[in-house]
Amino acid sequence: MPSVALDDPSYNPSVMWRGLTWVNVNYMLIEGLQRSGYSATARSLRRSTLEMLCKQDDIFEYYNPQTGEKPLEAASFFGWSAAVFIDLVIQESAEASPSEPGQVASADLVKD
Repeated sequence: MPSVALDDPSYNPSVMWRGLTWVNVNYMLIEGLQRSGYSATARSLRRSTLEMLCKQDDIFEYYNPQTGEKPLEAASFFGWSAAVFIDLVIQESAEASPSEPGQVASADLVKD
């Protein structure tokens, strides 16, 4: 989710808090959607957030909301984003069913 609406005159995907997507803000939105009964919307935002994170070779503080690319000034190895990434992956794997192509059930993640 962009931090400013795409049609807002102040929107700028290169300026902090003028449109960039923050991983921790997406996480709070996902949690709020889940708790409010909007599971499908929460799942969709979780998956798009994970896809955005997985496109890069590192985990960054924030991303361009339209391209998913990291802006030039984004901090790398960003701890809060990394922690959120781990929790989102755990949530995603817990919901996955072995019958879905390319997905594994959370029980399949534990190896002997």
